[in-house]
Order: sequence, then structure tokens, then C-alpha cells
Amino acid sequence: MKLKYKILGLLFILSALFVTNTVNANETDTKIKNAFKILDLTKEKLEKENDTKTKLSNENINGFDGKLYKKNNIIYKINNISEIIFDSNGNLLNMDRTSELKLDNNSSISFNNIKKKNIITEITKLIPDGFRLKEEQDLLDGAGTKLIFSNDTDNIENKYNVIIVSIENSTGRIITYSKIEEFNKRVLANITIQEAKNIADGYLHKNNVNANFVKIKFVIDKLKEDEKPKPIYKVIYDNEFEVWVDAKDGRVLLINGVKSLDGKSFYISETFEPENAVNLREILSILGYSTSVNYFSSSTVKAYLKGHNSYGFTFSGHGSTNSITDNSGNYVFPSHVSGKWKFVFLDACSTAANNTWSNAFQIYNNSSKMIFMGWFKAVNIKVSNKFCKNLNRYVKRNSSISFYSNIWNALNATDDYYPLRFRGDKSWNGKI
Repeated sequence: MKLKYKILGLLFILSALFVTNTVNANETDTKIKNAFKILDLTKEKLEKENDTKTKLSNENINGFDGKLYKKNNIIYKINNISEIIFDSNGNLLNMDRTSELKLDNNSSISFNNIKKKNIITEITKLIPDGFRLKEEQDLLDGAGTKLIFSNDTDNIENKYNVIIVSIENSTGRIITYSKIEEFNKRVLANITIQEAKNIADGYLHKNNVNANFVKIKFVIDKLKEDEKPKPIYKVIYDNEFEVWVDAKDGRVLLINGVKSLDGKSFYISETFEPENAVNLREILSILGYSTSVNYFSSSTVKAYLKGHNSYGFTFSGHGSTNSITDNSGNYVFPSHVSGKWKFVFLDACSTAANNTWSNAFQIYNNSSKMIFMGWFKAVNIKVSNKFCKNLNRYVKRNSSISFYSNIWNALNATDDYYPLRFRGDKSWNGKI
């Protein structure tokens, strides 16, 4: 009899587990189907990719964004082109439809405020509890909208625990969904805000720096991209001068006299400008140019800009609507440009605030197989540096898709605001 009851008990446990797993599987399936409805994918061709993907690795699978995902994540192919990834519970992790962007240069923008509000309302149904809409940004002169959902806790600004969603304005489609989760734990500082201010003030006094205190921000940030994020007090003074203090041990981590930014394969000798130039040179190389990194001098640049037809040019430095410069008395003006150009990026402030520079390179909105990029207002040097690195990363990963799609990916790789303007051919991959 005892053996009989043991067997019956075991069968009961197994049946309960089966029912639980079935219920969980049904809940996961329902969540994924609801996501498809919200993302307007019910009419799209969706093909489950897991069987193919898991053959590539014993433990992990490679997502479209280069990240490794667990084997039990659920991946679908959209229209045999794009990817959408869910975790084993049916929660949306990532989606990328940049290869399906509408690339018609003459497409009209039909994304009114009512339609935008309705789409944002639907998107919030996909966002996990604890996240809220923090910021809404314009992408590429109204071509898209970027939504940043944050999970800031304890009054800490944390850009390493955010969800970034991008929408194509002309169609209202959700193009990308990406969760950045590098730092999602509770933060406890070992020093107070007042102690951080005293440390920063003392450092400035010791180094004979005169600056007026403005405010303190408690953030999660890192000094280099390959470091782990950490809690930091940013003590901000006038003229955008900052002292970063480690919230754990009170060390001064960075003295940051934030400059307006700029950039190219020609560069000036300021922080990040040479690195930007190297990233841009690598992009030019991928696109097929024979190129090099050169230090900016007005005579060298003027000579290069004269008489070159169908060529590439990038500059990392200072700029305006009518000049690029090293701010040391050396200037180059639009009148120094001649010939037709294929690829131009003026990584310098306000160079795309109007069409003066792009017209000088003879690159217009309807130009075929030509690309011009520039910043339409002042841009922080660290923001520009992130864009150059991410653009290089995406072009290296997939240089066969349109360059415009790679720009879109780079703009959505972080929650920073990028005042970038594009003119030229949106369907071209940039290769000569």
C-alpha cells in the first residue's frame, strides 16, 4: 500500500508540473501575440528562428545588435528581414526593423500629435513596470521619433537602465526597441551631496580655478565606454564646468570643462577629436576610399578641397554655418570647396544649421549616391564621440544596408540627444 501511495503522489506532482508548464507556455504565447498586435505585426510574415539560431551556439545565440542572448529566448524573423527577440516569459527584449525603413526622399510626414499620442499609449503597454517616459526626441529632421523610458530610482539619473524605442514618422511604425541594462541595482552612496560639493570646491581652490557653483546631479555614469557604470556626483559650475566625485569613496574622477563639439579624418588636437577622426577614417575605408587621418591645417585642407571630384571628407573640430576652424586663427570657408563629393561629415557645431556647407559640396536632398551629415547646433564633445564610435560599429557590422539605416541605429544606441542633419541618398549604402 505504501508503494501505491508513493506512486500516486509522484503522478500527482508530475501532473501539477505539467499543468503549470502548460499555463506558463500559454501565458508566454499570449504575451507575444499581444506584443505583435501592439507592434502592428499581425499582417507581417513572422517566422520563428530558434531552431536555426541555436545551432550556432551550444549556450547562447547572437542577436541583431551583437549581444548574446540565452538559448531559451524566443526569436522571430519579420518579413524574412528583421528580428524581434522575447525572453522565455514572453517579455520583449529587442527589435530592429531599420532595414525596412521607408527611404523615399520625397515621402510626406503624416505623424500628427494625435497619432503620436495613440502610438505612445500602445508602446507603454510593452514597457515593464517601474519604467516611465522620460524624454521624447526628434530624429533626423522629423523622419523619426525617439522615446526614452527610464527606471530612475532614489532620485538618481541612470542612463544605463533605459528602454529606447524609435518610430518612423511617415508610417507610424515602431522601428527599434532596445533595453539597455548595464546597471540596474539599488545604489547607496557613502558620502553626502554636501560632502561631494566640499570635495569639488576644495579641488578647484587647490588648483586655483575660479567657478561659481550651479547644482549637483547624482547619476550613474562611467568615464570610459569599456568601464562598468558607477554612482557619481556631478558637481556643476557656471560655463558648463564640472567636477565628478565618486559617490562611494569621494575620489575626484574627472575635471570636465565641457566644450562644444566637432569632428573628421582631418582633426584638431582637442579631447576626443583625434579618436573621432580615426573612427570616421575607418568608415571611409569600409566604404571603399583610400584615406588617412590628418592633422588640421588650413593650407592642407584648402588644397585637398580644391579640384577633387567624387571623394570623401570628414572634419572633427570647431565650426559654424560659414567656417570650420581650430579656434587658433586657422579657418576654412565654403568658398574653398570645389568639385562634387560623395561623402561628407562635418563633425563640427552648426555646420548643418543651414544648407551653406552641403550646397558647397553640391550635395542636395535629391542627390543620388551622395551623403552629407553635420550638426545643426552646438553638440557636446562626448555625445559626438559616442555617435562616431557607434556609427563605425554599425557600419562594420553591416555595410550592405543603407548608410541611413546605420545612422538610425547609431542615433538609437544611447539615450543622448544628437542634433544631426542628413542630406542626400537615403537608400545608398555609401560604398563607391
